Amino acid sequence: MDVESPKPVKKTVKTDLLVVSSPYFSEAKIAEYTQKEADMNQHDENELARMAVKNAVEELSYELRDRLEDQYKPFVVEEKVDEINTLLDDVVDWLYGEGENCTKAEYDAKLDSMKFISEPLAFRFRESELRPTAVNNLKKAIDFARNAVILHSENNEKYAHLSAEDIGKVASELEAKEAWLQTKLEEQEKQPKTETPVVLCADIDMATKVNENF
Repeated sequence: MDVESPKPVKKTVKTDLLVVSSPYFSEAKIAEYTQKEADMNQHDENELARMAVKNAVEELSYELRDRLEDQYKPFVVEEKVDEINTLLDDVVDWLYGEGENCTKAEYDAKLDSMKFISEPLAFRFRESELRPTAVNNLKKAIDFARNAVILHSENNEKYAHLSAEDIGKVASELEAKEAWLQTKLEEQEKQPKTETPVVLCADIDMATKVNENF
């Protein structure tokens, strides 16, 4: 007859754990480390901003040179082209020479001096490009209002709510707008492209909005 072996008895032994605390940092030390991290982050941001302006100076120097031979050519006095190109050469030489590691303020100043030349050219070019569309929109608005005057005179229901006085004001405004536009366009035609436009697209757009509100 087989005799069963006695089953092992499980015992639970309780052991005290040794708790070791992490190194303690004083408030002053934490503040010091926090400030160091903030200083490093600020340094990185400042460096990114500095390099961004430096790159902007370089990009504008090449962009302006290209545009002087193309889009901006009609808008700059011929005698000024060589002068501007010489300035651009000086800027590039400076960037790769003594200006290689300048401060952001120095790059900002250089960029501003270049924008002083480029922005008027860009403005005259942009105005010339947008003017035909602005003029066309105003003429369409004038034609629309003139048609409304005609329809009112024919007792069209769409404009029945307008009094004769209102229509009279619209008709007078149409004549004034047409005369104004004609005068400005004639003056603009005589104005050299190298000079500030006589009439701005913003002025024409404003006149258009007035008519569209009719």
